[in-house]
Amino acid sequence: MARWVNLLFLLVLLPSCVAQEARTISPSLTGTIVGAVLTRARASGSLVYSGRCENNGGTFDLPILRLPADRNTPPVQLLQQMFVDDPKMHVTQDANGNIRMVEVDVSRDLLDLRIVQVSFSSGSHILNNGNEAALQIRATPDVKNYMTVNHIGPVASDFSLLIGPSSPDAPRISGDLYYVTVSEALDYILKTYPGFWAYESCENGDKGRTVHFDFFPTVPYSVAKFP
Repeated sequence: MARWVNLLFLLVLLPSCVAQEARTISPSLTGTIVGAVLTRARASGSLVYSGRCENNGGTFDLPILRLPADRNTPPVQLLQQMFVDDPKMHVTQDANGNIRMVEVDVSRDLLDLRIVQVSFSSGSHILNNGNEAALQIRATPDVKNYMTVNHIGPVASDFSLLIGPSSPDAPRISGDLYYVTVSEALDYILKTYPGFWAYESCENGDKGRTVHFDFFPTVPYSVAKFP
């Protein structure tokens, strides 16, 4: 519910968040705009990018987009146009129909890490949103150990400390996965919650790096009209 309240608030601010001269979109609206394009494409996807992790992941850490000249362009080409200021960002659609937005120089070691098991259930608690499910992946022993050994932060606390309140009306994700990569586990979330998962990687010099996982739902295309 809180995410949708924030979405409505951002939509009200849309005109003021768009720099008309530069024709760019504030990072606060990137998730909404990309989510709307994915809705039109009837697809889900992922965003892998380097950042500065100034806001601990989430909406305001997303890349800045540029307004497209023609929003009726096919979705993959439309997104590529919107990321035109980032020459490292490549937008493709894979064999499963997922749209991948990937900066080519971002290390995939953590995304390619194979997890022995991830369970999308936690005792009596029922997972019913994409961000909770992503936290469950991050809290697996394999991921936590890899991040600790390779000086990748922040290391997640036990999952029981991270879960939030549930809504009885939300879709519920369940099931166990075995011997899957982190990216494959994140893709599994998309089957229950259409949208895109985001992976932000930030270099910290000699201190290693910081990464953030996040999830953004698709939204009705009509709510994200380009000015």
